[in-house]
Amino acid sequence: MPTDESAFEYDGEDTEADEAMFEADGEADEGIDEADGDIVFEDTADQRMPGLHPLSKHFLARRDVGALLGGESLALRAGERVAMNHSYKYDEAAFLRLLAESGFGVRWQRKSDDGRFLMVLAGPE
Repeated sequence: MPTDESAFEYDGEDTEADEAMFEADGEADEGIDEADGDIVFEDTADQRMPGLHPLSKHFLARRDVGALLGGESLALRAGERVAMNHSYKYDEAAFLRLLAESGFGVRWQRKSDDGRFLMVLAGPE
């Protein structure tokens, strides 16, 4: 588990897109909604590099549900999950180390006012 929570903040930007994905042809009463299950985030550690964390997201059905997705029927039984997407998050030291090991030098870096995010301008050394 990460020790730096700031490396794993989720800004919620995907929430509307995720909810829309589960609506059936735009009709919420025929789709999957919050009462049907949960969107679950799983943070793990990548053993290849300290500070590298795969973050995956899936929908976990609480009850049997069904919906139309792209004109195709989707049926889920309680306890089934649908993988949604994944990404990698880095703590600051791992990100800077990865840049250096890849042949990039940091030209400029700045943290957000709250210290939770890092922006880096890097280029080939």
